[in-house]
Amino acid sequence: MRLEKWEGVHIDTVYNDVITKIAPKGKVLGVGDSAFPHAVLNMQYFHDNPVEEGVAVNTNEKDLGHLNGFDVILCNGNDICYEDNYFDFVYTVMMLEHDPKFWLSVQEMHRVLKPGCPLMIAIPGFVGEPEYAVVDHRDHWGHGTSCYENHTDCDCYRFSPDFFKFFALKDFDDAVVYHSMFPPRLIGVGYKPK
Repeated sequence: MRLEKWEGVHIDTVYNDVITKIAPKGKVLGVGDSAFPHAVLNMQYFHDNPVEEGVAVNTNEKDLGHLNGFDVILCNGNDICYEDNYFDFVYTVMMLEHDPKFWLSVQEMHRVLKPGCPLMIAIPGFVGEPEYAVVDHRDHWGHGTSCYENHTDCDCYRFSPDFFKFFALKDFDDAVVYHSMFPPRLIGVGYKPK
């Protein structure tokens, strides 16, 4: 699995650029997305490339609705209400850290994704790269890394690239983890094995 830096001025632009590189078509699922203007499903790529079927699942009723050809429905990512191998692209952006049982959502994303198709997971994280280092010169404290602040209720987790290597994208083809911005956001992309 590769770890690469993705340059970007604003995180929304980075997400849109990564999605553009993936170039999803067909049936698309956003786990934890919303019907608000800042949503990933409302990014430029999806305006320029309408999908065959766009669905987002969310557990918050205020986030439901219709936007840019996507229906945002009430459904928990821990138990996605679609059959196996249904979607051509599945993504989640800045949701897993708020999911007390994130591993169930990742397993469900694997289940509903068609073989050979891309999964994209964007999360707050930490990376052992020099630009993120926090150094304490007292010997017993060692070195650390910056990470995204906790910002809402149920903001439970921060992740390292190993989250992708050993779990989220384990055994996925062409897996790569991009890191971008400060503090770092991690964006993992891989293709479900055929």
